[in-house]
Amino acid sequence: MFFVNHKFRPPKVTDEKSWAVAAYLISHGFSYDTIRDEKGIAVAYPTTLADAERFVAKYAEQRSQQIARRKHDLEKQIADFRQRPQNDSRDRLISDLKEQLLRLTQSATVP
Repeated sequence: MFFVNHKFRPPKVTDEKSWAVAAYLISHGFSYDTIRDEKGIAVAYPTTLADAERFVAKYAEQRSQQIARRKHDLEKQIADFRQRPQNDSRDRLISDLKEQLLRLTQSATVP
């Protein structure tokens, strides 16, 4: 299971081509977070498989950087919470953050 951004709008169940595009993008680590072009303008996610292949090739490095930043942020939050006094809420938060980190790591390693 992979979690995607709230911006993702699932296609109709019968729209197999759109589902194939979504599956391709997600399998390449794109979870519908904002991707920006060279000028800093948000780009639309592709709607065809051919466009998705070009999109992945063009923005793979940017997505890798986003994932690395998010992993770093999660690791920092975990370290900060570990320094606080131990209690059930703190332990739950650390567990949740570790789960997010694991999911992010798994989504980043999908081919």
